[in-house]
Amino acid sequence: MTGTVWAAHAGRRHQLDAVRAQGAVSVAIALAAEKRLVYARFLQLARTAYDEARALVSAGEAWPWPR
Repeated sequence: MTGTVWAAHAGRRHQLDAVRAQGAVSVAIALAAEKRLVYARFLQLARTAYDEARALVSAGEAWPWPR
């Protein structure tokens, strides 16, 4: 009887550990996906800023002193 109780307890403990590990993996995957989206948006904004800066320099409007 003791063996049955111990096996049931060990099984529940193992199941809880598996659920915790699966949850941790799910959180890690979600965070990685969010980081990729944030980085992609950053690259888009950086490209836009670069293009705007080039346009201002080409037009001569980016110089801090009068010409």
